[in-house]
Amino acid sequence: MAKKVLLDAVLSIDNNDLTQWCAKVELADEFEEKEVTTFSSGGAKEVLGGLESGNVGITFRNDHASGELDEIMWGLRRSVVSFTVRADAAAVTTSNPQYSGEILINQWSPIMGSVGDVNELDVTYPLSGPLVRSTST
Repeated sequence: MAKKVLLDAVLSIDNNDLTQWCAKVELADEFEEKEVTTFSSGGAKEVLGGLESGNVGITFRNDHASGELDEIMWGLRRSVVSFTVRADAAAVTTSNPQYSGEILINQWSPIMGSVGDVNELDVTYPLSGPLVRSTST
């Protein structure tokens, strides 16, 4: 089994490459559990997958300079925008898939931290629609 250390992940939101400010990215995809148990289920619970949901969790190192992260994200608040993420900056292949979809920018914390802290923030944006996995561009 191949092992992977994330050293060069790539994150884009609304066609803005935000990789230089991204310190952590986490992608989650799940489906509602719908119970379909009947008397003929042999005494065991049966379930099917319902609606898909998920989110993109990100740790950003904020930057307030003109045209940089804070200005980009401030302009996207309350919008549903596209995103892409992959584990490595190399080309999209079967061993380096790219995940994409749309997310709702429902939060932004332009200043976060205590005295002497790095101004970083953790955000979690919900998926709006399906998550797509691509192995070619």
